[in-house]
Amino acid sequence: MKKRFIITACFSVLSVVFPLMSYAAGTATGNIAVSADANSICSVMSGTMNFGLHDYTGVGNTDAQGTLLINCSAGAAYSIALSAGTGGTFAARVMQPVSGNLSTYNLSYQLYTNSPRDEIWGDGTNTTGVVSGTAPSNSNIPVAIYGRIPGGQINPTGSYSDVIIVSISYA
Repeated sequence: MKKRFIITACFSVLSVVFPLMSYAAGTATGNIAVSADANSICSVMSGTMNFGLHDYTGVGNTDAQGTLLINCSAGAAYSIALSAGTGGTFAARVMQPVSGNLSTYNLSYQLYTNSPRDEIWGDGTNTTGVVSGTAPSNSNIPVAIYGRIPGGQINPTGSYSDVIIVSISYA
């Protein structure tokens, strides 16, 4: 009997110290912070600059306009720089003959940021300029390239070419 009393007494004490808890059903709400950063991106789609037939008598300048096609994220600020080319400097770009038998001849030319052709398009150093802007939408953006082959060059008939590297900085 003594054991039964101790067990009953223990339950009684536990009931007073730890009353039976009742749980109510309900709903709790909270917030989750969701965020993302969208990076700007730009790419060079294509570019052409064809002077066509140059007056090999050396009389006058041969001017031409080409197009560089870029694509940037909407709102991306961009700056386009051009290299000096494979055979020259920013101050004196040259096209080299495509044919091997004319290898001693070069044809001087220049690329400009504007139609008056008064700012050489380069990397922004040593008096060269770059073309900058802000992309209005996620679409291709045509950028004009202005070129000139100065008169006074008497070169053999043939094809001349150069390769320009286009670099776009963007944010």
